[in-house]
Amino acid sequence: MQAAMMIGGLVMQMIGQGKQSSAMDDAAAQQEAAAEQSRRIGEQNAAAQEAETRESVRRESLAAKEQQSLRKARAAASGGTLGGSTGVYLNEQAGREKGYVDWLKRSGGSQAAIEREKGNYAAMEGQAAAKGTRAQAAGAKWDMLGTGLKGAAGLYGSFMT
Repeated sequence: MQAAMMIGGLVMQMIGQGKQSSAMDDAAAQQEAAAEQSRRIGEQNAAAQEAETRESVRRESLAAKEQQSLRKARAAASGGTLGGSTGVYLNEQAGREKGYVDWLKRSGGSQAAIEREKGNYAAMEGQAAAKGTRAQAAGAKWDMLGTGLKGAAGLYGSFMT
């Protein structure tokens, strides 16, 4: 009777450790899926930032061209020439506008790179957590095996006495 109770307790303990290991494997799979989703979201955010930047650059370039045309028309309407100080002024304004558009491109590119890196970093964190969880699951499996061997040895010893 005592041996049967020992066997029953041993089996229950091993079942519990097996379920714990299985739950850890499931948790690791979920962590890996979340890591991949984080990477995808980072890539989507970066792509959205790049599209927004392209649109901003397009609009600013168009506005700059319109402003340049308007300035030239005003200069011509006032009887001025496009040479001399008027020409210098128009060129300076065009240079400033081009500088702003270039800055928009660089800034948008930087923001997109940051979004990509955020997604990659979150994915790396998720993968590291999944590896840790898988290691814990493996430990639980080894504990289950050890429990079984220890219990079998104990039972064997009790039968021998």
